[in-house]
Amino acid sequence: MKTLIIATAVLSLTLLSSAGAQTIEAFGLKIGGIRGEQNWEYSSQSPVRGIAGDPLWGFDASSFVRLSINTTIGIQAELRYVQRGRSIASMATVQANNPQGYIDIGLIETRYRFHYLGAPILVQFRLGSGKLIPYLNLGPRVEYLLAALDSPGYDQFAKWEFGGTCAVGVEVSIGSPVRVLAEASYDYNFTHSFANEYVTVSNRSLSFLLGICF
Repeated sequence: MKTLIIATAVLSLTLLSSAGAQTIEAFGLKIGGIRGEQNWEYSSQSPVRGIAGDPLWGFDASSFVRLSINTTIGIQAELRYVQRGRSIASMATVQANNPQGYIDIGLIETRYRFHYLGAPILVQFRLGSGKLIPYLNLGPRVEYLLAALDSPGYDQFAKWEFGGTCAVGVEVSIGSPVRVLAEASYDYNFTHSFANEYVTVSNRSLSFLLGICF
């Protein structure tokens, strides 16, 4: 984990220093939905097996500043709020006068939501010019856990996580200097949210975003 932290820090500083002499090319906001997956992987030594969780939809919002290196390549720094986690469907029961002592009344969904503040540092490749510009973003990301469930065990989740972000999108000019964008972004974490000899927990997600930049 220390190696990943050092590598992420070095890469981020390298990207920022390479763009230090450049000017701000654009700034803006993005907002949308995020489909988060929290994977719980149990070891063979674990005395229990967890219930498989389903993806959980949440909220994704960010502000960004983009520095231009040339007409094709830029550096984009973001400050991003995301909701991650998973949902679990379980059977609800009530007491009944039968051999089992209860009856099933249907599935209920429990949502386990985590709130993160992230800071991606991305290289942007702009694939064209004109009023419609496709682009690709790639780079490292650090996230801080703002809030988790108020429940035993969840307070042991890692406060800091490191990962990578890959995004594809298109930016459309609607009149100088205003542009709108649509983006799909995939996040994968290099570090675990939680890990011991019995279970490791890791995050990955897919976001669908709309934005505006100037």
